[in-house]
Amino acid sequence: MNELLIKHGLKVTNQRIQVLDAINELSVNSTIKNIINKLNIDQSTVYRTLKTLEENNIIEKNVIDDEIIYIIKEEHKHYFKCIKCNKVKELHTCPIEISDELDGCKILNHSLILDGICDNCNK
Repeated sequence: MNELLIKHGLKVTNQRIQVLDAINELSVNSTIKNIINKLNIDQSTVYRTLKTLEENNIIEKNVIDDEIIYIIKEEHKHYFKCIKCNKVKELHTCPIEISDELDGCKILNHSLILDGICDNCNK
């Protein structure tokens, strides 16, 4: 995570490293509440750190079921959410292909949440 901060011109601090590590470890559960609960850092420091990381394009917010989750922007992630049990699963492959419809456009980022029914609920 040090390299990520340095790459974006930010000072490497213990709080920034801890917040990034928590986001990485929590994955689909990286809500503000879970990040704060995981860390032994003042709540206002967590909020300020998240704001700084987001303003510097290191993290981004995704909304799943009206709940904000944070992801590290340089990590390409997609999610599957079961509409019956609300379980969210991180996908490890990108399920879409960018078509030729975007003539000359450069895609910088995209996010994707697939709604469906998980294997347990489908039984």
